[in-house]
Amino acid sequence: MIDYFYANFIGFQFEFPLSIERIISLVTAFDLSLASILPLLSSFGCVSTMNDWAPPLIAAALFWLLSPGMIFQLPGKNAPFEFMNMKTTVASMFVHTVIYGLLLMLFFVVLSVHLYI
Repeated sequence: MIDYFYANFIGFQFEFPLSIERIISLVTAFDLSLASILPLLSSFGCVSTMNDWAPPLIAAALFWLLSPGMIFQLPGKNAPFEFMNMKTTVASMFVHTVIYGLLLMLFFVVLSVHLYI
């Protein structure tokens, strides 16, 4: 089976017929490892990597929303639960950190949320 090697070089697209056997023979002939040829292939546009943007976006949003005093504070300074007081205590930092970690585990491990761009 013949696969095609696509290269994008300065706006021009090239297409080279390469078989799997030919790629293996080139790699073994020049004693190349996969780690050494992946940057070269990706620079020519042959290897496309899909970036998962869910972890940084969800982590940043949760960090903003769960900052003590931003939306709520648990435990509050004067009451067990306070809304938008923009103050913090050591206990509320600990509680919000635990909630943040649990929600991150829920989104990334249990629900396996992905956003490929």
